[in-house]
Amino acid sequence: MAPIAKALSDKDKADVSAYYAGLPSGIPAASSAPQTPKPDDAGAWLVLRGRLSDGIPACASCHATNGAGVGNTFPAIAKLGAVYMQQQIDAWKNNSRGPGPLGLMQTIARKLSNNDVQAVADYYARQQPGKN
Repeated sequence: MAPIAKALSDKDKADVSAYYAGLPSGIPAASSAPQTPKPDDAGAWLVLRGRLSDGIPACASCHATNGAGVGNTFPAIAKLGAVYMQQQIDAWKNNSRGPGPLGLMQTIARKLSNNDVQAVADYYARQQPGKN
């Protein structure tokens, strides 16, 4: 894919981006107001409440409770697998990925453990129909 992408003109890149941005995400709407997470559900707790004692805001505050993202600034993360999520968190931790919108994720990533990332990925996977 890289050779094809490199050959695209700026207009082609904008057109392809606009096309994909206009497609439906396939992430179902949140069915109801989020409930208080169970204390032993680390993923639900991080998504819905965060861990403020460590300076980690709720994932839902930027990515929505169903992981559909918020506006153009905060992307959907509901359908991302745990391995991919971990790779991106690690890239932020070692400065091999840009800081993201408003420079927030790089700071947050440094506070997340591998178990945190797995728990968040597991939570969002449970929200997808047919993946329970």
